[in-house]
Amino acid sequence: MNTIFIIRLIASFVVGGAFIAVLSLIAERVNKKIAGPILALPSTVAVSLFFIALTTSTKTIAEIAPTSILANGVTQIFVLTYLYTSKVSIKKTASIAASASLALIVWFLLAVPLAIYKFSDLWIGFAGFTLAASLCYYFVSIKPRVISEAIKMPFTRGEVLTRALFGGSIVALAVLLSKLLSPFWGGILSSFPGVFLTTLIILHRKHNSDFLFRTFHNIPAGMFVTVFFTTAAAYTFPAFGLTGGFLLAYLVAIVVLGVHYAIFKRTT
Repeated sequence: MNTIFIIRLIASFVVGGAFIAVLSLIAERVNKKIAGPILALPSTVAVSLFFIALTTSTKTIAEIAPTSILANGVTQIFVLTYLYTSKVSIKKTASIAASASLALIVWFLLAVPLAIYKFSDLWIGFAGFTLAASLCYYFVSIKPRVISEAIKMPFTRGEVLTRALFGGSIVALAVLLSKLLSPFWGGILSSFPGVFLTTLIILHRKHNSDFLFRTFHNIPAGMFVTVFFTTAAAYTFPAFGLTGGFLLAYLVAIVVLGVHYAIFKRTT
């Protein structure tokens, strides 16, 4: 690895961590009913794809976007697995360990083959994500008859730092594996649920399973924001270059979030 790549790797860690910290602080201060969707704004994915494109090429994003999108569907299954495992009546420490372990096992079993076989069909990836999101929405939002509430999600400075360090590490690892193995490994790692994992554990330590369900009530819908960013990036990065492609793709994500919030306000 040359000096330039090492500098970019360090930058990806710092920028990724800072991005996540900022979103965490914003989510703590906005209308609590949309805290979940705010946390689902492209953070790890966005920074990972930016630095993967920087270290490889912008055309790489079009190749790995389907992998990242379908891996985001797997992340929905991760959240679903954690939430339902947390309902098992055991001691809090054991519940957190069991929920996190089982959810991670499920994620790796479903996501790793996408990198191994270099999955690259954009529309099948989008369809797969939609199916996973629909299942997650039914089992997280409809079946438990969850009522959306204005739930406060205060993070201590230590918790924000933990989320930032973990998220930044995932971004850096995604960039590193894109260089050492193949960009497809970066694609799945860009969608690794590190931010969700730390958030779930932090909240699970303080609250019960019902609180987790209420908090993550809107995550299935909110994660479409990230997927629209990735889908847009598959076209904007090759067409408009690194900076222009990133900004346009993120603009798409912001518009989708705005539409989601407008619909949410009318239905609550």
